[in-house]
Amino acid sequence: MILSSSSKVGNRDLAICLFTFTGIVPQASAATTNGFTNDYYCGRNWNEANQKCTFPCPSGLDSDCPPDIATGRARRCFASAGCLSKTETLFWTGVVSLEFDSETLLQNTAGASGTNPTNAGVPTSTAANEALGSQEAPLMNNEETQIFENSFLFFLNQALQEKMDVTSVFVDDQAYDRPCVGAVTGKPDGTTSLDMTISISSEYIPDGFLEYSDDQFGDLIMGSIANESQTLIDDLRDKAPIFEAATGVESTETERLPEPPSDSPSSSPTRGNYQILETYIDSRPTGSYGILFEVKTRPGVGTILVKSLSFITRFEGMVEYEVFTKLGSYAGQHGKFKFFDLIASGRVKGQGPNAFTRVNENDETYNSKTYTGFQSVHIPGDRASRSFYVTIKKVPDGEEQPPILFSYPINEDNEGKPVYEVVTSSPEIEIFEGDGVLEEPFPKDGDSPYYRRPRGFLGVVEYDMAPCFPLVNFTGWPCPYMKLTRSPTPKPTLKPTRNPTGQPTTPPVTEKSSILPTLIINQQESNENAGEANLGSSDAAFVTDELGMNEVPGDLLVKKIDETSSNCTCSWKTHPVLMCMLFVLVSILRHL
Repeated sequence: MILSSSSKVGNRDLAICLFTFTGIVPQASAATTNGFTNDYYCGRNWNEANQKCTFPCPSGLDSDCPPDIATGRARRCFASAGCLSKTETLFWTGVVSLEFDSETLLQNTAGASGTNPTNAGVPTSTAANEALGSQEAPLMNNEETQIFENSFLFFLNQALQEKMDVTSVFVDDQAYDRPCVGAVTGKPDGTTSLDMTISISSEYIPDGFLEYSDDQFGDLIMGSIANESQTLIDDLRDKAPIFEAATGVESTETERLPEPPSDSPSSSPTRGNYQILETYIDSRPTGSYGILFEVKTRPGVGTILVKSLSFITRFEGMVEYEVFTKLGSYAGQHGKFKFFDLIASGRVKGQGPNAFTRVNENDETYNSKTYTGFQSVHIPGDRASRSFYVTIKKVPDGEEQPPILFSYPINEDNEGKPVYEVVTSSPEIEIFEGDGVLEEPFPKDGDSPYYRRPRGFLGVVEYDMAPCFPLVNFTGWPCPYMKLTRSPTPKPTLKPTRNPTGQPTTPPVTEKSSILPTLIINQQESNENAGEANLGSSDAAFVTDELGMNEVPGDLLVKKIDETSSNCTCSWKTHPVLMCMLFVLVSILRHL
């Protein structure tokens, strides 16, 4: 996962993009914590605390428990909630880059060139920024490393407190300005980055809706750094001089580090027309039969074309789905199918809560029922919108209903209100929160108890960001017809390549037949039409290659029936516009 795409890496960095680094110092300290030391959890009763295991209360005090947002009822702290036995552990190793202003870093660590004064024997990085001349910044010593690990651990627990408990942060090694890392994270000019390989572990309790993988754990870590890194910087600056020059934090997976570059330069990366926008996967989603939501184009952006959708199911197994849509908002039109178009239906295997389930591309028939493959639909440009209704069909009685998942409100204060925030966005579109639907099909009464709002769509929108290419800012539909033309080439000038020779050097041709096709003139025509072949008449001359073909491209030899050569012209008498071609008589002497 690349969190920064604005790379300013010099040729020197790319040329020495290696996976062996000088000045990498293994670290021996680690920060650890454990919020699960006591099996105390909050709930309105013990059963809720045991089933959800959402809010730990290690103090054993009811005051540590937040109230239920939906009902306002208080929660209590229960001992022996049975949550410890459900705990699972996650691991992630990646690169975290602490960025510094180069000059300020050297000023704050002056006098520490060559070795670190607070940790004798720890060398400085020989790969430090060359712009700093002969001076080199020291690496973190053991004490500073411990400070960073503890601050980073606290930061992650604050950021992920409703999802999991981060139990340890360990700095494996560190070095300044690793070129391979800078090529991925993008290091601004005048900046020195301390690139650290870090191992992190956490514990969490699956709740049946969503289970995390190690990769998803890494995404959460990097997302927290991307969104809230200033909090970590502010905390570090007050704890040691080396951190006072810190300006930012970047991160990446070790698998994303590039291989050494080739000798030939590559062109700058560009975004293709086909785009995929994924929504955030809520760690505590809810769900039911379906969801209504809107997708809007951003200001100044041209029309886009939605090519496919994906959603998330609670369970794995076959599901039957339908996707409806309409231009504009769905407000006031709940349950009114006459305003919606069916653009997809089918049967597909639900992938469960850990993966997206994509709608089928093609039509299909199952048990005599015909399903519709996804039909692409446009969203006009410049802040126009389109509504989508994605629903799971009811299953027969006795079978388990596999609900479609959606997220709780982004802003908890909006619960029950028609106030919809942006779930996620791209440079072209924004996906907004919508209404969760608790019945199938969706009821006509938009205020009925079968709707929950706002709720966030969990899934993927695939779209073409320039369906009217080369018009990239066209906001209408359909795309205007464009005839691509090019300027005519200048009329060529034919010049002889050399003077003609006197006598031919090859023997004369003696065959009677010509290799050229022949236009035969009917001698019965009147004198006024002599020498003119009316190809539109049934009794006119005809064109032949003497092999039975009646349409012959290329040069023609014109002959009369009496075998004497002649000049003539050919015209299409019945064509409304006379199109005449000049046939040049090629006279071939049978004998020299």
